[in-house]
Order: sequence, then C-alpha cells, then structure tokens
Amino acid sequence: MTFFKQEQKSFLKNFNYYKKKKDNLDSFNYCSLIANTAGAEYFKARYISFIYIFNFIRAYIKEILSLGFIENIKIVNSKKEKFKNTIITWGFKSDFKNFFHDKYFNIQSNKKKKLQWIILYMSQILPNKIPKNIILIHLKKKKRFNLFFLFKNLLLIFKYSNKDITIFLKNLTSQFLLSTSLENIFKKHIKIQFVKNIIMPYEGQLFQKRLISLFKKNNEKTKIIGYDHTAPQPIPINLFYDNNSPDKLLLTSKNKYIFHRKYLNWPKDKLKINSSFRFKIDPDNFKGKIFLPYVIENLSIYEEKLYRLLKHLRLKDLSKFEIKSHPAKLNSYNNNKLLKRIRLIKISSKKKIHALNNRITIFLGQTTAIPLALENGLICYNICLDEKFGIYNSEFWKGLKFKEIEQNIYEYKLSKKNTFIKIKKKFNKFENIKLN
Repeated sequence: MTFFKQEQKSFLKNFNYYKKKKDNLDSFNYCSLIANTAGAEYFKARYISFIYIFNFIRAYIKEILSLGFIENIKIVNSKKEKFKNTIITWGFKSDFKNFFHDKYFNIQSNKKKKLQWIILYMSQILPNKIPKNIILIHLKKKKRFNLFFLFKNLLLIFKYSNKDITIFLKNLTSQFLLSTSLENIFKKHIKIQFVKNIIMPYEGQLFQKRLISLFKKNNEKTKIIGYDHTAPQPIPINLFYDNNSPDKLLLTSKNKYIFHRKYLNWPKDKLKINSSFRFKIDPDNFKGKIFLPYVIENLSIYEEKLYRLLKHLRLKDLSKFEIKSHPAKLNSYNNNKLLKRIRLIKISSKKKIHALNNRITIFLGQTTAIPLALENGLICYNICLDEKFGIYNSEFWKGLKFKEIEQNIYEYKLSKKNTFIKIKKKFNKFENIKLN
C-alpha cells in the first residue's frame, strides 16, 4: 500500500497554500492532526473534502463545551522582577518538591536561579512551596461541566473580541480564552522590556504564538527560542512557520530539519539540530508493552485487529504484555472496557506458537511514542484506523522500514538511528543552548 504517500504529499501542498494565505491568530490557527483540533478539521473540510465538515462541527462543539469546565485563569506568585532569561512551559503538582523540575529540559529551578519560569500550571491543587524564580499561571478547571462557567467565559471571549460578533463566533474556544488571558497577564505582570531570551517547549499552540507576537511588538531585541521537544507526529503541521514563530527552533534530527524546510516553510537559518533534552535511551519504557490510545472510538475494531495481529505473530494470547493506558484516560469507561477485552483475546492454532519476542511493542491509534520506541531499537506494531493521516511515511522519514501486514495493521523498524529523534544514553545539557 503506497497510495497514502502521495495523498500525504498532496495534503501538505494544500496546507502550505492555506497557511500562507491565512495568518490570523484566531482559534483555527493551531492545526494538530494527532489532537484533531478545530483548526485541523476546518482545513480538512475546506481543502480536502467536505466529508470532514462533521469532524469540524464535532471538534468545534467540543471546544465550546470545554469553556464550561474552566473556572478561571489567574496568576500566582506574581513578581515584577527583572530576569534576562525566561522559560515559558507547562507544569503539574508532581513536578514540584522544594523546587520545580522542568521535564522538557531536565533542569531544576534551584540549580538555575538566574532563570525565570513562567508555568502554565495544569493541576488543581497548588504546590506547597513556590520558588522565588517561578510564576504560575493557574488554569483552574473542574471535572464537571458548569453552566455558569460557560456563560462567564463566553462573555469574556465576547469582550476579548472587541464585541465584534464575527470575531466572537470564530473564537468560541478554550484556546482563544487561554491565549488572550495569558496575553493580558503578561502585559500587566511581566517586565517584557527586560527579557533578552524566551525559551519554550514549542508546539505551535495559539497561546505560544500570541505571546511571541506580544514580545516581538514590545521588545524587538528579545530572542525567542523554541524547542521541538517531541518525537514527530506522522505529519507535524502544527509546527508550520509564520510571522509568529520562534526566531530559532531547536530540532532533534536531520529528518526533522529536512521536513521543516521542505514542507513547513522554515528558513534554514532559523533551525538548529540538537540531541534531545527530554528523552534518553531507555528501551524498558517500551518493550513488551501495549499502549492504548487517547481516543477510543471503536472497541470492536481494535479487538478484531489485535486478534489478527496475534495470528500474524503466532502468539497464543497477550498475557505477557503489559498494557499501558493513556495517563489522561485511566478512569475512562472505554479505556477500561478495552483493557478487559484485550486480556480475553486468545487464538487456537495448529501452527507452532512462538514465544514472545520482548523487543516488540504494540501501539493502538496515533501516538508520537512510536518513534521513541523505534529509536530504542524495538520493533513496533501499530493498529491505526486513520490511514491517511496516522501512518509514518518512509519518504519523509529516511531510515524507516514500513510494512503493511493487512489493512489498519502496520509494522515499523529502523534501518538508521536518529531517523526521528536524536537520543543518547544521557540527556542533552541545557547549557548547550546558546543564549545572548
């Protein structure tokens, strides 16, 4: 099966045309295929096929409803101190002890006291101790939908839209609420004019681009350094280069560099290849495991395809695999139901049953964990229901061996290390980032 390769190239050509025409910092700016964002679904519906209109409507309704879970967005531990170097990142309560551990760069706040962290804090309970060089911006959410929160946030968006109904209708999303709230917080509480370097784990999210725009307008001398911290998505269109992108983007493989140059509009002088600050070689994280997807829409297909994969591998059952649920879906009904069904899958065969090769990893759905497992020397099997956008293309990622076992079941191997992401036995050092 090679049809998807040409379809992906055609998709990228259309996406380039679309993004070069549309550079507005609205709710459709952030396009992530792996997260099924409203921006990505809007593009697919407009430029690929009208059949995606239903996906777009669903994604947009989901975004509107997400406003009913956000209680408020407020700054914690505000201090108007002068820091030359600032990291804008995400954090959870588990990242705090007496210091903050930045998992993206693998550094600790108590050892980098001249660095300021501005953290989009995602947990509901605040840390017991917040270090002096840290500012939290608390995205306080509730587990249950609240109609009052919905209307309050809709009014805020209407206000942020300058009471323009057209702008308002385009921005009924938590992304727009978050990005505009952050912009206002930065204007009020952060000494923008003194910041020489901004460093961020960069995903091309709307709030990141709006903050980059804010800094560029208010301090032309500020250098914005983005770090592409993940192993790549099959088609990482979320990292498309535009006027609100970082001044320098740190990448973790030559293949990423080529892809960004050829398909994502990046000038070569704005890209730099580094080994990963976030990941290191650790095959035990992956081997002998089954990884469940974030979204489970069809349990029966996953169950059927796992049975077919068992027959291909000549394994009796999956009992020797450790099943790993997505961290955000541990209590999901579909997640737990699929987990139980997997344990019941068995085959009876007259052919010789093989012993489990512990160099095997199985992934359900789309995930950037596949490249990491491959770079750790493992063989990956992927049950992917989205063949057009979820398959890794060996023409984009040189050194990848791809094999279709049957429809929706694929085998990946590497013939060349550092195809996706350059990882070593030790993390790259933060000091290797050259700051002004």
